[in-house]
Amino acid sequence: MEKSKKKFITGVKWTTLETGISAGIESLNHILKAIFLSPYEFAYIAIINIVINTSQRFEDFGFSKAIIQKDEVNNEEITSVFLLNIVAGLLLFGILNLIAPFVSGFLELPGLAGYLHLASILLILKAPTLVFRSTLEREMKFKQLVKVRLFNQIGSFILLGVLLYLGYGVISVIYANILRAFVNSTTFMIYNYKLTGYKLIKSASIESLRHYYDFGKFVFGKTAINSVTKHLDEILIGYFLAPEILGFYYFSKNMVEKLKKLIKRSFGKVLYSYFSKLEKKDELFQIYEKITQLLAFFSFPVFIGVALTANLFVPLIFGEDWQGGVIFIQVFSVVSALTILSTGTASNLIYSLGKSKLNFQIDSFSNVLYIAALFIFAQYGVAFVITIRAIKGIVTANIKQLYAMKSIERSIKDILLIAKWPFLAVATMAVVVVGLQLMLINLMYNEIAMLLVVVGAGASTYILICWNMTKKIYWDLRKVL
Repeated sequence: MEKSKKKFITGVKWTTLETGISAGIESLNHILKAIFLSPYEFAYIAIINIVINTSQRFEDFGFSKAIIQKDEVNNEEITSVFLLNIVAGLLLFGILNLIAPFVSGFLELPGLAGYLHLASILLILKAPTLVFRSTLEREMKFKQLVKVRLFNQIGSFILLGVLLYLGYGVISVIYANILRAFVNSTTFMIYNYKLTGYKLIKSASIESLRHYYDFGKFVFGKTAINSVTKHLDEILIGYFLAPEILGFYYFSKNMVEKLKKLIKRSFGKVLYSYFSKLEKKDELFQIYEKITQLLAFFSFPVFIGVALTANLFVPLIFGEDWQGGVIFIQVFSVVSALTILSTGTASNLIYSLGKSKLNFQIDSFSNVLYIAALFIFAQYGVAFVITIRAIKGIVTANIKQLYAMKSIERSIKDILLIAKWPFLAVATMAVVVVGLQLMLINLMYNEIAMLLVVVGAGASTYILICWNMTKKIYWDLRKVL
């Protein structure tokens, strides 16, 4: 257990480092695409990502999480899961190439089929990655995982920039993703052989996957349903409304979702691996409480800050053409602030306790209602779509938090106490940011200077309030570990 604690601390350090660097690269990535691509072209990017991301959810069957959660894993099981993923990847590759013309015709986007044919290569390249990434996470080799992902991210970013500058447009994004998938698959495989002791052998069987099926069927069901519902709003906007509206919507949603993913990655991957090794509920809650507090202190100001300053930085950084995305960024950011604690920690806690069925049931119920509401109201405009999505996210997150607390014999009151001080601190920051904007709007005409003053004042206020509290939580966490 002592060894696991050290690996946990090292993992958090490396994934936190990755979060900071990745945030910068992803921001530059988003700026590049916004500069060289129009809202209309972003509609193509949206549909390509929807199709590829949804397809990938059907490659794994939830077995990757089962590899991490299972007490003992042997090479026959690893080989069986690997071969199953390869077969699934090839099947999905064929299916996507068959349906690509129909998707293009359904959404009335000329040339989309050709982009989907090329992007389908990702399904083959990413299939081997799933098993080897899971074995590395199981052994908590987060240092190596972070190094690979950062190196890869920088390489694909450079390629994307060059291709966009040369005028390749939408296809630049696909080529950059193909490079990234190829390098990930190759390097994860090499690190797996060097660091984990797991290897592919000539023996494989369906019977060896019985435990993986029992655990993974609910993970797979949850992931598949979530993947479809995650993008259903974009599909319906693409069908009912103009491509430019889909471009604005996807641009905003994708920016906030990537930020949310980066923050979750600092703790999420490490937490699931570590939680799975803990047995005492009191010990679980101690770790959960401190991690959740740290997550709240770091994530609340980021999302609320983005929401309060979007009107300043969007036209300044991305250009006036993207002004239509401001309201979407603001809504998505506020919802992310309200849901990050549950999506970042509660789901991992529930999974680590072996209750994959519970996560599946919660998501299934909320998604059925969400799908029904979208089909009824999407045709009336994007305001209905984003409102329905916000309500669904907030309600689902709170239900998961409630069940997570119940699973370790705690109540929702404990979570409210955990989030109390981060909430008060960010509320104070919000007052300062909004107040300054109202004061300076007629006094300061330099937009860059105004953005810097507002962000600097908000950040300084928050840091002054939280510095001592976050330090205490960090050292308390170290003591618990």
